[in-house]
Amino acid sequence: MRNDKREKYVNLVSHLKETSKGWVDFVPIVIGATGAVTKDVSESVKRLEVDLDLKWLQKITAVSTVNIFRQLL
Repeated sequence: MRNDKREKYVNLVSHLKETSKGWVDFVPIVIGATGAVTKDVSESVKRLEVDLDLKWLQKITAVSTVNIFRQLL
């Protein structure tokens, strides 16, 4: 899944590297529909060096998935 994200955004990252005066890095954070994450997601969040609560993102994802299923039923 991470490689899919990298391939999807390779053109954007290249463009940002060409036009930006700063440093650009792509850090994929993949969260499954139920909030499931792989072990490397925690490391990716740490690389961002921002105050980001992964458990909060997982909860939002899971709740949003439940809401979608409710609309379908």
